[in-house]
Amino acid sequence: MAVLGNLRKLSTGAASQRLQRGFATGARGARGWGWYTKYRDGRGGRHLQGELFDRDVEELEAINNQVFEMGTEDAYLDIKISDNEEAIHRIKMQLATAAFPLTTKNFLLLCEDGMYTDTIVHRLQKDVGMALGDISMRKGRGGYCHPSLSISGKLPETEPLILSHLPGIVSMTCPGVDKVDSRFILCSHEAPQLDGRFVGFGRLFPESLDQVMQWMETQRTAGGGFPVAEMKIVSCGKL
Repeated sequence: MAVLGNLRKLSTGAASQRLQRGFATGARGARGWGWYTKYRDGRGGRHLQGELFDRDVEELEAINNQVFEMGTEDAYLDIKISDNEEAIHRIKMQLATAAFPLTTKNFLLLCEDGMYTDTIVHRLQKDVGMALGDISMRKGRGGYCHPSLSISGKLPETEPLILSHLPGIVSMTCPGVDKVDSRFILCSHEAPQLDGRFVGFGRLFPESLDQVMQWMETQRTAGGGFPVAEMKIVSCGKL
């Protein structure tokens, strides 16, 4: 409940009140079997948090901003496209460490221990973004959390699904009920179908969002959105 206590120090407007209710719900378990039932029945996305996500983009952006105002750390990914290109592109992001301490800790540990190094972008999903972070199979069907956090490879996820998936959001995917591993998405477009399902925990710097959007427009893909030119993480960590 410490997160909820911090939120009460923020403004008391309508957006802030909805944010507090979302964190209060998340503190008791963001999804549980209720999440699974709705997802199984095809009622995912905005329905999961009800009125929290049923707002216009400006209000969703205001809620997201309040989450990041609680406290952040910066991180980076250095990405190289194919072995024939010498240029390395730095993608910088802001992580909401105060609001999502467990998710961001998992991500930063995977970065700092080199577990993301030499992994690839395994999907460019039109109108959503870039999918990365499969540290075991490299095809988008594998991955595991940092070994120091869970011996099962799946990190129990009880943090609230509070961030709206607007352009620039960095989000950890959920392969099962209340579980995350190492896979994540860099959103290039608004993706409301991910709201209440995946754990948004960071956002790209504006120039990095521009780079991701450029790749989404220019990089050719094969079946399943797999990039034709290999896009590889060559280094990553804290800024």
